[in-house]
Amino acid sequence: MITMEAHFDRWKKTEMDEELLTYATTLLNTPSNDLHHPVVPVLQRALIAALEGDIAASEVATFLAELAQRQEGACTTDMASNIVDLIWIMDIESEAIGQQRQDKLRELTAAIIEKNIIPVDIMKERWEIAFLEQVGLIPNSKWFTIRVVRINTSQLYKQQKYNLLREESEGYSKLITELASGTADEDDDKATEEKASTALTHVQSLIGCFDLDPNRVLDIVLDVFAANIVTHYRFFIHFLGMSQWNPKAQENGTAGRVKTCAQILGFKFQILQKQEHRHKNPVELYMVAALLIKSSIVMLEDLYAHLSLPDEAMEAEYKKFVADMKDKAMSFKGNALAMAGALVDDAPAGSAVTATKEAPKTDASAVEPVLELPLPNQKVGITNALLAIGDVENALLVLANFPKLTASYPEMADLICRIIHVMIQGVYDQFSPSKRHPELVQDKSITSRYPTVPKGRDITTVRILSPQLPLSTSTHRYEFFYTNWADGLLRCNSIEDIVEFVHPLLTVVGVRIHRDTVLVTKLCRIGAGTLDNLRETIKRMELKQTLLEQKDGEASTDDPALKSLVARKEFVESIWVDMARALFLPTISLIYSNPGMVNEVWQVLKGLRYETRFGLYGEWKTESSKLYPEMLVATAETEKEAKNVMRRINKEDVKQYGRKFAKLAHSNPLIVFAAAMKQLEGGYDNMVQPLVDACKYLTDFGYDVLGYALLESISKNTRSKVQEDGVLPAKWMNTLASFCGNLYRKYPSAELDGILQYIVNQLRMQIPHDLVVLRELLSKMGGVEDPSNLNDTQLQAMAGGDLLRNEALFGGVAGTVMKKNVKSCYRLQEAMLHDNIASHLLVLIAQHRQECIFGEEEIPHLKLLSNLTDQAHTMLLQLTDFMSVNLQKDYPRIVPSLTDLCSKYRIEPSVAMHILRPKLQDLVQKEREQKERELKLAATQAKPTVDAMEIDSQSAVTGDSSTSANPTEIAALPWLKSLEPIAEEAKEILPTRAWRGLSPQFYVTFWQLSLYDVFVPVDQYKAEIAKLKQAVVNMDNDRAHYGPTAQAKRGRDRERLLISAARLDLEMKNQLINHKHVMERLKRESQHWFAGLAPDRHEIASQTIQYCIYPRAIASSLDALYCSKFMEIMHNLGTANFSTLSLYDKLIMEIDRVIFLSSEHEAKTYGRFMNQILSHLGRLHANKDIFEKEAVPSHLIGFRKEWRTPQLLDYEEFRHLMYKWHARLFKIFVAMLDSKEYMRIKNSIMILREIAPCYPVLSLIGTKLFSTVQNLAAKETRDDLKLMANAYLGVLKKQQDSDLWIAVALFHKHKTATSTDSGRSAPRDAPTSPIVNGSQGTTQQAKTEVARPVQSSSNYREGDDRGYSRSSTTNNLAKDRVNTVRDSRVGGTVSPGGGGRRNIPLPPKPAVPAYDSRNDQSQVSLNRDTRDPPVRDRESSTAANQPRVDAVPELLVISLKSTPTTRDAQENKDSAKDQLRESTRDDSKEPATRESNKESVRDSSKDQGNRDQARNSPRDVGRDYKDSSVQRDGGGRDRIRDLAEGTDREPRGTRHCHQSKGAPRLCAQGSS
Repeated sequence: MITMEAHFDRWKKTEMDEELLTYATTLLNTPSNDLHHPVVPVLQRALIAALEGDIAASEVATFLAELAQRQEGACTTDMASNIVDLIWIMDIESEAIGQQRQDKLRELTAAIIEKNIIPVDIMKERWEIAFLEQVGLIPNSKWFTIRVVRINTSQLYKQQKYNLLREESEGYSKLITELASGTADEDDDKATEEKASTALTHVQSLIGCFDLDPNRVLDIVLDVFAANIVTHYRFFIHFLGMSQWNPKAQENGTAGRVKTCAQILGFKFQILQKQEHRHKNPVELYMVAALLIKSSIVMLEDLYAHLSLPDEAMEAEYKKFVADMKDKAMSFKGNALAMAGALVDDAPAGSAVTATKEAPKTDASAVEPVLELPLPNQKVGITNALLAIGDVENALLVLANFPKLTASYPEMADLICRIIHVMIQGVYDQFSPSKRHPELVQDKSITSRYPTVPKGRDITTVRILSPQLPLSTSTHRYEFFYTNWADGLLRCNSIEDIVEFVHPLLTVVGVRIHRDTVLVTKLCRIGAGTLDNLRETIKRMELKQTLLEQKDGEASTDDPALKSLVARKEFVESIWVDMARALFLPTISLIYSNPGMVNEVWQVLKGLRYETRFGLYGEWKTESSKLYPEMLVATAETEKEAKNVMRRINKEDVKQYGRKFAKLAHSNPLIVFAAAMKQLEGGYDNMVQPLVDACKYLTDFGYDVLGYALLESISKNTRSKVQEDGVLPAKWMNTLASFCGNLYRKYPSAELDGILQYIVNQLRMQIPHDLVVLRELLSKMGGVEDPSNLNDTQLQAMAGGDLLRNEALFGGVAGTVMKKNVKSCYRLQEAMLHDNIASHLLVLIAQHRQECIFGEEEIPHLKLLSNLTDQAHTMLLQLTDFMSVNLQKDYPRIVPSLTDLCSKYRIEPSVAMHILRPKLQDLVQKEREQKERELKLAATQAKPTVDAMEIDSQSAVTGDSSTSANPTEIAALPWLKSLEPIAEEAKEILPTRAWRGLSPQFYVTFWQLSLYDVFVPVDQYKAEIAKLKQAVVNMDNDRAHYGPTAQAKRGRDRERLLISAARLDLEMKNQLINHKHVMERLKRESQHWFAGLAPDRHEIASQTIQYCIYPRAIASSLDALYCSKFMEIMHNLGTANFSTLSLYDKLIMEIDRVIFLSSEHEAKTYGRFMNQILSHLGRLHANKDIFEKEAVPSHLIGFRKEWRTPQLLDYEEFRHLMYKWHARLFKIFVAMLDSKEYMRIKNSIMILREIAPCYPVLSLIGTKLFSTVQNLAAKETRDDLKLMANAYLGVLKKQQDSDLWIAVALFHKHKTATSTDSGRSAPRDAPTSPIVNGSQGTTQQAKTEVARPVQSSSNYREGDDRGYSRSSTTNNLAKDRVNTVRDSRVGGTVSPGGGGRRNIPLPPKPAVPAYDSRNDQSQVSLNRDTRDPPVRDRESSTAANQPRVDAVPELLVISLKSTPTTRDAQENKDSAKDQLRESTRDDSKEPATRESNKESVRDSSKDQGNRDQARNSPRDVGRDYKDSSVQRDGGGRDRIRDLAEGTDREPRGTRHCHQSKGAPRLCAQGSS
């Protein structure tokens, strides 16, 4: 003992225990039979040293651990047991010593436990429970104590029953034998019941004989029942139903006995909840419990408490399912490489990976925990079993508490769908194709060519436990063991039953119904059939009611039966809309590419209004994923695949990837179309056509959803729909519009009403940016193109019928015009008529056209205002063109009246008449047909012997005349009766001043006729017919050999060409007949148009231009051509009281107003009109015979010099007048080009380009105009104007190089001034006009009178019969004129008023200008496709800041210092110049001297001073007219449009009415 203490002292001093360890090891391994082993004192001393603080507890624990490792196998003591006992004794002693000692002990014990030298079981067995908790071996001493008590009670105090199975095996063996032998179910239920009764008697005997435990017997019965449920279920149900365990059999039993069976089943389910039994799937036990519950032997509420999972856990299970679906959806959106973690080799130093490597290894003796299986959801198992046997009532007790249970367990949804099949079968039979059309069902008597059952072998029926039956084989057929599962189900007989009983089950199933496509098909067919029957019945009843109303002549009261039927239809629609929202549409998303299923759903939806369908699609896209987590995964997966397909669609692989595109669109069309729209919005124009072609494989439902997706994309407000200039549509908007037009053209079955209604709604909100979509629809579907882009040949062809138009437009301008698609055009017609959309569009676009100018929104630049106006106007033209051609029957019905258009909708009269024109033509056509029928009937009754040809001839000649043949009646009634109401309305919409120079009948006639009526393009007809016949000839001359198919196709093509040629010829004849009728009508009316009006022919010309010619000439190219033709017709008909010369003079002399007031489109269109006018006048100028034949025959009055005398203008006077007109145009254009104002310059160049074939003609004007334009192109800084100027320079340069310009001397001859009234010679310094005026003025006035054209700008006093009287000499001198023109070839001076020429080298040979050759080259010299880029700078549009264009122009003077050109010198050497000089001298009787020329220059300078003085009084183009009694000054300053009675209208921001009653007022530039 002294040695042991010495070792401990040395350890305490030196802190080294090696000697003590060696000493203790010797003691430990020494054999000993003593009660206390020699090593125990060492262990005790080491523990006490730690408690007293002599040695650290950790060092003592290390000492003990090393000592335990040195223990040998021959050791006779258990070191661990000794340590445990010593610690237990020290724990008992420390309770009396103090808390500090207890803390030291716990510290020491923890250090020993950490060394793992003592087994845990020994410590738990010997130490106190409180001490175990203190050292951390048990978590809670209280629960440990309870557990110990329970274990002790179970092992020591529980009494064992003597009659259990292991003790009384004979009784239980006989029981099992009795239950399993001969108890199989019989086909006869009574026999099975008798078996069960006998077996129950025997079992009761066994219980009494062997004193068996009844609960144990019941447990064995249930086990045998579960093992033989497929073949013995009827037996056991009868057995238990007759036993004492059935609650119904216990009349006076206690409650405990009633629940015995439920408790036994519950104990069985609780045993299955243990960890060692969780892997089992007791389907038999679930089915036993379900059968007992259905038979009321067991109550579900008694069994429910024994089942897992708890209700809270079931809710958490659904949340876990939702989270899993979201994670799975995110996996489709993320990149797999980006979502992966860092590689091990790439981990940085000191990372978690390195730390893991360096972690200390655990003890090998530690046992890894076994993965525990989760608790089985026994409530789901019981519910599935109940549904399998058809017990819906008890199953709903669980489903009512957990309606989303089918999401986590989709097999439950399959069982519910199986039940719904049976419930709706009675209703489905009414709509089943096999029931409604039994002839379509395959005949069962027909045997298969390859029999599936071998001969001599029967099919064996196998009953199985699962309700999900496998497919039958050649030898086996499977069926559910419980064959009567459907007997207790409720059968539906009507839609109301489905709503009441089936709809709750469908709510539970939810989107999981996609697992049973047959059920979805049945529901869709029921819904579609019911709705179709209701709609057909309602339609028949409405038709019947309409017929009764027409028969009775009065509106009948509302039919109660019809009202009830309509209410029922709305109710049924609401039911199937809800089903489509919650079931059908989500089902499509979860079924991969099933077009058949998609078509069934479409049958339900197609009868609904597009608003309802589009609302469903919107909810499908946004709300379905929130209700059904499965939709998240389907959406994410489809979106990923759609992006991959969209990246690969191109023109070459459109067929391959188009099919993949359609397959994806069958399932999730909204997701796929959203990806397609996103790519189109990116501005990929080249994707339009491939994507349209890819839509070839879509279903009707797909096209409908695509219409919604397209509308959704167009209606987005996240991006601007216009470019930065604020006018042109954005690139993405153009791309979508182009896709829209091409899509609906190729697939007209797609929904169109929604897009059109959207455009109407946008226009109502004054948002016109979506009109680009309507433009594409009209262009692609309706085949309506902008006529401003057509050449002259195509324009003339547009005057023909529909066949000629189509032939002329086929291929179009540069191949851009597409041939009209009949199907798509008809579809667009239907959409336009739906909800009266066409009428709304007409009115709204017309109003928008006016809002562009007079709207409240401020436009920063005139160019933008011009472009906006032109876009709206072009859109209106396209729409009216489409409606007039394709909606002829409905057009009169849908278009408002003239009064409504002008007064109610505030549309200007010219636009209103343009809209009404097809309606007026329909009225005229009906009146003509009615009169022809009356004429034939009258002729037949009066003269039955008259030949039919004579009657037809008479009707054709009579045309629109009265049915009476009396000439007096015809003269008294020249107007069409059908147009008289329109003429009365026209009186109210125009100001009173207009009727001073117009008649309402002329106004209506002018606007009612079209180019088709006044011009027949015979040449174009003949050219197209010849082309078709030539194609036939070429086909006949082709001697190549073709196969039968190709030959048949050639035959069909040949027949088609011949039919087209014959139809064109017939169309031309019909148009010629119509033209004849129109000309007869115009001839009859022309003598009354201006009869009774004021004799002031200039007033008539002014009003005609303002309210007829000008507004229609700027409308379109066709209308411009119409105006020129109509003016020629008015002249050729000898219209009474109408001066053609005055009309031409006003149009030409006042073109500056048009240039200033017009937009780009209007300037171009008016240029075409002026081109027609100048071409016609040039044709008269070029040939005297044509002039005398067409312009001034004896019966025409249009070219009279004076209105009261029959003297007409002669040829030379007309040539001189033409020269003055050309000079006037030159001054106007030069002033405009020098004005520095954007719109004036641009419009001038556009008009000049349009009239280039016929202007300039004079080399003098051409050279100066070339110089002016050249200067403009050099100095202009605005790129678009510079480009236009350079383009026009090219035209002028080509004309100059081609010698198309002529000298002034060849254009007209100059005469000395003479008096036309008396034949007296006028003074030399007083040149006279070639148009002699009939004034009785003084000699002084005659001296100051200068030669000028027809008095287009002079004013007249009412009642004054002198056509050319003027108010003052000053105003006379201030007129626009050309005083002096200097010849460009020499330095001489030419006086336009007369006088001779000095030192003028004449050209060698006179000739007339070759207008015909110039017109042939018009298309070559023009370049009309140039478009101007936007200009951002803002230019002032105020007339006060610029020189007045309508002021008196400067003199056209050619410098005397100009020298002849080389060409002029060569012409001077011509040998024939003497003869030409002699002819010129003969025409000039009094040659002008140098002094007379100087005098004329001085006079002109005086006139210039007068003009400058006149300029000092500022005048605005928009100024109101003064009262008619006040004389107006001349100079061609009459406005193009009169302002109405006292009020003016500002260009933007203000809105004044034209009249006090609110009718729109006509202003400049397309106002109202």
